[in-house]
Amino acid sequence: MSSHHHHHHVGLQVAATSLLGIFSGAALYISAIEHPGRLANLPQGIRLFKATIIPASKMQGGLAATAVLLSTAAGVLTEDPEWFIPVGAGTAIWALTLGWILPINHKMLALPEPADPGVAASGDVEQGKTLLQTWGRLHWARSVVSTTAFVYMIHKLVKGH
Repeated sequence: MSSHHHHHHVGLQVAATSLLGIFSGAALYISAIEHPGRLANLPQGIRLFKATIIPASKMQGGLAATAVLLSTAAGVLTEDPEWFIPVGAGTAIWALTLGWILPINHKMLALPEPADPGVAASGDVEQGKTLLQTWGRLHWARSVVSTTAFVYMIHKLVKGH
């Protein structure tokens, strides 16, 4: 069915797909559960966002970069162009993140902290809420792109193509 040469790279393919799975799982969790929770709990949600965004970005960025590298390696070594689908997805995610999501992160981080935790200036909260809503929509795009690529790659691995 498949050559010995192909089996040699299965570990790489599984690793690439697993990382994509972790990334999309985390992205879906953020989009479906964590982010709506922040929006439902303002102004605290703004503070939570600011507290978690840097470490979360680093984790997701590292996962995406590694998944792209492993998928590229799998594509080159197996000479199977389908492995460049997650590479394209990863690249689209990076573009979306750098072009649209990061500027929102910076605006959020620049919002003044309320002196009294219970009392935030309403203008800042409104701006924060708008930014969070926009961020949420952009993040859904990231979740959908990564999950679609992941499901496709799982299907490919299961088929043993």
